[in-house]
Amino acid sequence: MARDVSKWESTDGRLRIIDKTGLFLRDANDAIEKAIASSAIRVRNEAVMLVHEPYPPASKATGSDPPHRRTSTLQKSIGSETFERKGVFVGVVGTNLKYGYWLEVGTPNMVMRPYLRPALDGMRKRIIKDIKAAGKRMERGT
Repeated sequence: MARDVSKWESTDGRLRIIDKTGLFLRDANDAIEKAIASSAIRVRNEAVMLVHEPYPPASKATGSDPPHRRTSTLQKSIGSETFERKGVFVGVVGTNLKYGYWLEVGTPNMVMRPYLRPALDGMRKRIIKDIKAAGKRMERGT
């Protein structure tokens, strides 16, 4: 029976892809870790593409449009990393810029201009498919 192999978390503007297969064999862990790492990179690349549109925008922000590129600083700051914590692999995509968080979630004086969540949402099915495929490959021993 297939298991749900991923869980999505969002805290502090950072999106986390977490595997919860319960497989602790070294090879299985390696396969899942690679799938999560490649998924995090895909989400990062998608987020970078979402902030590619140059400034000034053609229309006023609606609260669902990604931010427009002025200096490429936000694009360059978007990164991904993968690590293991307490037997769980985590892929994190985000930025260390304060205004990157403000753009993602908005402020009382600024409409939100999300770019991380839409990047994750656009890749969600592919990520789940890749993680499940890695688990199935390990079950078959390939």
